[in-house]
Amino acid sequence: MMAVVRMLAYGCPADFLDEYVQIGESTAIESLKHFCDIVIRVFETQYLRKPNTNDIVRLLKEGNDQGFLGMLGVLTVCIGVGRTVPQHGMSGALWGN
Repeated sequence: MMAVVRMLAYGCPADFLDEYVQIGESTAIESLKHFCDIVIRVFETQYLRKPNTNDIVRLLKEGNDQGFLGMLGVLTVCIGVGRTVPQHGMSGALWGN
């Protein structure tokens, strides 16, 4: 668990953990895969899905309350140098791609 948390939190490569945590590179990678599989299995139905109308309304309200007006308008995915793809119903005309 210590190796997995260090890899995720600090971006440590698996072979860096050999001496610090006394765990081999292949074991660290296997542990990371196992951890990610469990997190996905536990949380996928609630968090790893496209937002529905209620989610969007809630997110926009929370964003507005915190001063992030139109926060969903900045959700893009980089697909190459200088190119972005709008996410979840954002109009491509609004984005210079």
